Amino acid sequence: MSVGANRDADQDGVLDVDGEPTPENVRYAVQDWSRERGVSLGVPFYLYLVDHGGTDYYCAQGCAADRRVTAAGLNLWLANLEAISGADHIIVIIEACYSGSFIDVTALGPAEVSGVNRVVITSTGSRARAFPSERGGYFSDAFFTALGDNADLCTAYEAGRTAAQAAWPEQTPWLDGMDCQVAQERGLVVFGGGSVPVVDWLRVGPICESGVATITAQVRDDVAVVTATVEVYPPGFKVPDTGEGETPVLPVGRVELRDENRDGVYEGAYAGFTDEGVYRLVAYAWDNDGNLSQPRQATLGEWQVYLPLVMRSP
Repeated sequence: MSVGANRDADQDGVLDVDGEPTPENVRYAVQDWSRERGVSLGVPFYLYLVDHGGTDYYCAQGCAADRRVTAAGLNLWLANLEAISGADHIIVIIEACYSGSFIDVTALGPAEVSGVNRVVITSTGSRARAFPSERGGYFSDAFFTALGDNADLCTAYEAGRTAAQAAWPEQTPWLDGMDCQVAQERGLVVFGGGSVPVVDWLRVGPICESGVATITAQVRDDVAVVTATVEVYPPGFKVPDTGEGETPVLPVGRVELRDENRDGVYEGAYAGFTDEGVYRLVAYAWDNDGNLSQPRQATLGEWQVYLPLVMRSP
């Protein structure tokens, strides 16, 4: 069952979800619908929540107090499902700001959804924001690509964490501390879909006086790569503050790279190298199976200093 604010997600005139994302519908989906559809002992139940969030709550249909799914409420619904159905294979994935508060028990929020035989994965920590990408979320993009490549949940989490922190190091995805052993035994069995593309290297050519330079990346895959994109973080980059319910977009420069010679080397010009200091570049590639590469990072304007090595004889 799926619930969503936009019931026609791909705008084709066909309803893509089963209901509005009210807390009542989420409760029904978790503790009733899933049981009615056969979730029981040994049968996995996956719950994926994605939208805005705050400490110990997820904005199901807006962030007003009566429109939230709280950590305490979700924990109760999951407990009801377990008690009635015997479910022992529950996976909760939350893509939202401050979603780590659903795991973390602190003075800020005492509730949690952690439990025996549950795997709880969040896109960021209890005090940090989560950022959307061009296609979804930095964490979720990489996490679900890895699952689609038959990775277990722990490996997929590590892929998502690497991607999220490449975009913004202060986004700190969490896997419930006791869950990695359990998570390594769980995943999705996927047939087909091809391999995930790989960005082998990322380079920047000479910078003209106007701040223009060519960015080059080598990408390989078992099928055609559709898109290669580089995000450019300038010196002193800062994330703007956002209020509750506002999307915290990373205001970075982006350039699309093209493989004009069809040799796996992608190039594109970027005209924003105008400030002094260190630039951070992050490259991604997608193939025509929808698979997303892990990020490849490079820096521009950073100098390494080698200090003399002094060795003392014995």
